[in-house]
Amino acid sequence: MNASTSLMPCNTCLITLLNTVEPRMSANERKTYDLVVVGAGMMGSAAARHASLIPATSVCLVGPEEPKEREGREIFGCWYDEGRVYRRVAELHTWSVLATESVARYSQLEAETGIKFHTEVGYLHATPDTQEFEDLMTVSRRHDLEAEDITTSWKTRFPYLNFGDDCLVFWEKNAGHLSPRDLVRAQQTAASQHGADILRDVVIEIIPSDADAHKWEVRTEGGRVVHGRRVLVAVGGSSALRPLFRHVAPERLPDLQLRTQTVAFLHVAEEEAQRLRQVDLRLKNDKKVNTAVTKVYVVIYSFSE
Repeated sequence: MNASTSLMPCNTCLITLLNTVEPRMSANERKTYDLVVVGAGMMGSAAARHASLIPATSVCLVGPEEPKEREGREIFGCWYDEGRVYRRVAELHTWSVLATESVARYSQLEAETGIKFHTEVGYLHATPDTQEFEDLMTVSRRHDLEAEDITTSWKTRFPYLNFGDDCLVFWEKNAGHLSPRDLVRAQQTAASQHGADILRDVVIEIIPSDADAHKWEVRTEGGRVVHGRRVLVAVGGSSALRPLFRHVAPERLPDLQLRTQTVAFLHVAEEEAQRLRQVDLRLKNDKKVNTAVTKVYVVIYSFSE
């Protein structure tokens, strides 16, 4: 990683800390890192963990913690929640490949850090769109993901569900839900275990340097400066909230496609939540899968381009 110098923007939107940098100017801030990762969310934390596994590579992850009070906070991470569906069968080839590789590492990461963040309960997909269904099943066959077409049997296997008669349905076994908060905590814990330093602060700018020892200076709201030979920016949509690149590409911003997201939280009565906790999903071999209803809320996501 020392062979060249580059600034690598990451436009994709992956708390026990062993090597946390203190708020004061410390020896850690005066050292030069091989890689500084800006953005301590799902992507930045994962990047820091992977980089920390590279021999003889020093890594510093810079990003704020989730705020206890959200009012007045401009930076808002996409991982500040407890419920996220994970699955491997997806419309986009790249998405499916990356998801498959990630899911395969979940159990290992949990074992390494002692932090449980995912629960495998399966994924049921129902759609009246024939082309969508065929495309997804093609992805499953191409990557051996074993999605099972249960269009003719879902009523027997899931009698408590109610889909339209025109719906096509498949079941993906190796899927479920995870906690983004705990996933980030596990990624950061693993990175720290492998020697990465973690600085809890918001980056305000990234400046090129003429110094011999480092090529970039990462400056934070707290007045700290982190020196690095390379910088990976993984702040997602937040990159438009700070002029991070003004010294690199003046008057230019990363080419990001932003969209709105509406989230509705529906309160479910405790009696109904208890009933749902008792629901069993039965696989083809009659193996039970716990539905793991952990909170008395149903969350509905609605996206618009």
